Amino acid sequence: MKAIRREPYLLWLVAGLLLVGVYYVVPAAFRDWMAPAFSLIAAVAVLVVARRFGSGLRLAWTLIGAGLLASAVGDALWALYDVVWDLEPFPSIVDLAYLAYYPLIAAGLIVLVRWHRAGDRESFIDATIVSIGAGVLTWVFIMSPYIFDESMTLLERVVSLAYPVGDLLLLSVLVRLVFARDKFSMSSTLLMVGILTTLVADAGFAVTALAGTYATGHWLDAGWLLTSVLAGAAVLHPSTRRRSTHAHSEVSTLPPQRLVLLALASMMAPLVLVIHGLRDHQIDDLVIGGCSGVLFLLVLLRMAGLVRQVQAQAAKLETLSDTDELTGAPNRRLWFRQIPYEIARAQRSGRPMSVAMMDFDNFKTYNDTYGHAEGDRLLKAAVSAWQSQLRAGDLLARFGGDEFVVLLPDCDLESAERAMNRLRSVVPFDQTCSTGVACLAWNESADDLLARADEALYTSKDARQKAPMASAASPNPATKIRRSVTASK
Repeated sequence: MKAIRREPYLLWLVAGLLLVGVYYVVPAAFRDWMAPAFSLIAAVAVLVVARRFGSGLRLAWTLIGAGLLASAVGDALWALYDVVWDLEPFPSIVDLAYLAYYPLIAAGLIVLVRWHRAGDRESFIDATIVSIGAGVLTWVFIMSPYIFDESMTLLERVVSLAYPVGDLLLLSVLVRLVFARDKFSMSSTLLMVGILTTLVADAGFAVTALAGTYATGHWLDAGWLLTSVLAGAAVLHPSTRRRSTHAHSEVSTLPPQRLVLLALASMMAPLVLVIHGLRDHQIDDLVIGGCSGVLFLLVLLRMAGLVRQVQAQAAKLETLSDTDELTGAPNRRLWFRQIPYEIARAQRSGRPMSVAMMDFDNFKTYNDTYGHAEGDRLLKAAVSAWQSQLRAGDLLARFGGDEFVVLLPDCDLESAERAMNRLRSVVPFDQTCSTGVACLAWNESADDLLARADEALYTSKDARQKAPMASAASPNPATKIRRSVTASK
């Protein structure tokens, strides 16, 4: 209960779900007015909260709120026609309000995709595949019966067809949003589930309307009510303001779940032919549909194998590009990609972070004396020995030649010096190395930190001490402050 009081979205969600249950136990006379109340309250909540957001996010949720408001107007007009005036509300101005819901919600989702910077060509193509597959089923089982229903006027047919077209529009944008991102916030999940309930309710209504079995209080009403509840919970959730920082990896992937969904969507046309063949005893339709489906699945299996092979090769190439070929240690490419994240983490948490540079003493002489093959063997053996002395979170990278760099998270200057002493003590083949250490100062850049470690390294080399070691002086008083704070903890 404390969590519910602390999180407004949870309070909204619980209250909304309870009211959906109440909808089915109140007298029938009240149900027609509960639907517009649901949509109106949700629309007002979305529009009010949306004003607190930045421009891009505000536009997205304003459009979504406008869509809910259009639905509320449609529900209110439906109640007036059906309950107060006792008139048939189809076709009428009610449909204009209901139909405005679809482009407004779709526009809001499109802006949301762009705000998250999650759109790409692959997600657009995949969404189109799913939409066309769903469109085939919609055409055959929903739209076609309306077109060939001679009892309907032209206006009735047009209005009836507009609803499944709106559903297909929403579906295509929703699938685009799903495919464009690898991970979803709770806000996005609530919104997408809410829109999905509308699509399910609309599809069920189209079928029951054709059969003449729909009436207010049907279980399908829960779908439209839940849309308002979930949309309100989505806009109130704390993750709403959080922009997606990662949509897709650099290497485009095709997850198995998406492949299965694309396969099902692409099988819709052959499936419809098979159904027609069975229903109408048309052997040609049955054979063509069955063979087309089998051929497509075989091609899909072949393409899936090729995709897996390409993805495995791409992952291998990415690993190789981050690894030093001789020693197997990470290279400077991985180092420069990793250190900004570690610096940001250290500055955010207030914990220390150190960097050390290392290179061998008189490595050129060693190479000239024993040959380059032995020099390479020394480098490989040293990396193996050093890695055994480092923690799991430390990063040892070959910087070039006989020069190495070590990233030491959660490590102050004294701890870093002790770590370097351990590494120097295990240098193989009776060789020695020099090290230089620098501890991160507040707001210091990666280049400046590395430059101080490099300066300390050359100070150590010049000193030619028995146990060569140097530490970088602080570039400003902030380092001493950070070290004293860490020590006090």
